[in-house]
Amino acid sequence: MITGLGARASNTIGGASRFVLMITIEVKFFEHVTFGINWSDVESDVLSTVSLRDFVPSDYPELISWFPDASALSLFSGGTAQWPLTIEQLSARVESGEADSFTVILESGTAVGHIEFVHETAERVRLARLIIAPEFRGRGLTAYLLDRASEHARAGGYRWITLLVVPDNLPAMRAYARAGFVDTGSSAVRPEYIRMLRKA
Repeated sequence: MITGLGARASNTIGGASRFVLMITIEVKFFEHVTFGINWSDVESDVLSTVSLRDFVPSDYPELISWFPDASALSLFSGGTAQWPLTIEQLSARVESGEADSFTVILESGTAVGHIEFVHETAERVRLARLIIAPEFRGRGLTAYLLDRASEHARAGGYRWITLLVVPDNLPAMRAYARAGFVDTGSSAVRPEYIRMLRKA
C-alpha cells in the first residue's frame, strides 16, 4: 500500500529529465520503509509477467534479507521459523517436503517474491509463507502472484486454494479479498488465524 508519493528530477538523458519517484510503502502491511524506485524500469506490463520457479539454495540469502526483525519473520512464517532466519532453517524446510517452495520471478529473472504450497486434501491446497520483496511492494504484484498460484494449483488438480492470515492484519485481508478470497472464519487447526478460501 503506497502511503506517500513524491518526485524529483534525477538526470537528463536525450534532453528529457528522468524522474525518480520516492515512495513510502507499507512493508509487510505493518511498517514503513522508504525506497527510491525508477518506475521506468518496473512497468505494470513487466510485473504481469511474474512466474514461479523452484526455490533453490542460491535464493536463500536474498529471502533472508527481506526480514528486518522478528515481527516480520513471524508474519511470514506464522511462528514456524526462528529469528534470525538462517540458511539451515530454509534448507531443512525444503528437505522436509512439508511444502512445495517457489521463488516468484519477473521475465528478466529478477526475484520479486516467495510462496509455498501445502497440500491439504485432494481438492484443496493452502498458500503459505507468501511474501513480496520490499522494493516491489505497493505495485499490485500480489494480485499477479495469486493468479499464478491459482494456475499452479489447477495444474496440480486442486479446485480450491486457502490461506491463513492474522485477524488484525486488515490490509492483507483486504488485498486477499480483492483477489477473490472469502473469509471463512477462524481456522479449525489454528484458531488464532482467519482462514480465507478461493476457487483455484
